[in-house]
Amino acid sequence: MIVGLDMGGTHVDAVIIDRGNIIDAVKTPTDHINLFGSIWEALNHLLKGKDISSVNRINLSTTISTNAIVEGKTASVGMIIESGPGMEPSF
Repeated sequence: MIVGLDMGGTHVDAVIIDRGNIIDAVKTPTDHINLFGSIWEALNHLLKGKDISSVNRINLSTTISTNAIVEGKTASVGMIIESGPGMEPSF
């Protein structure tokens, strides 16, 4: 099984997938003072009653850091951009 978590500015969306099928999904509020707690709460709801030994992978994505950069709520940031497969390095 695979667990997918997306931590947004308002909610944490989480799903558990087994062999390409969504087994369960939850949406919990994001607590900006306790981001780890927000993830933990979503996981607890999602995995309640499930065989956690069957979880092979957990994927976490977030828009919180992107939003903070766009909204000017961080110190200066830098980017390293590297060409991917099929792209000329000079691009």
